[in-house]
Amino acid sequence: MGAPVMVASTSTSLLRPRWVETVANAIMSVARRKNLAVDDSLVTARIGIGPIENRFGLTAELDIKLPSIHDRALAEELVSAAEKRCPYSNAVRGNIDVAIKIIDPPA
Repeated sequence: MGAPVMVASTSTSLLRPRWVETVANAIMSVARRKNLAVDDSLVTARIGIGPIENRFGLTAELDIKLPSIHDRALAEELVSAAEKRCPYSNAVRGNIDVAIKIIDPPA
């Protein structure tokens, strides 16, 4: 039997896909409770390392597209409720600066 194999991963490559998945699921869950369909929603994340005050830390940007939601206020309401429901968002709140951007649907 050989030595164990270690696969190198960065914190960003581990966090990004799971966070995106849970935010998307939270959006769909919140929308379902309002009898809305958002199956066409798309969440993308950029996770980085950057300076925070006098040290380095993680930074995050979430871009959220909700093409089937044409009311900006409703989109913001769904995203806000989903962000509170998402376990990854809850885990990083207060620890990572997160910028959430709702991308308007094309006209």
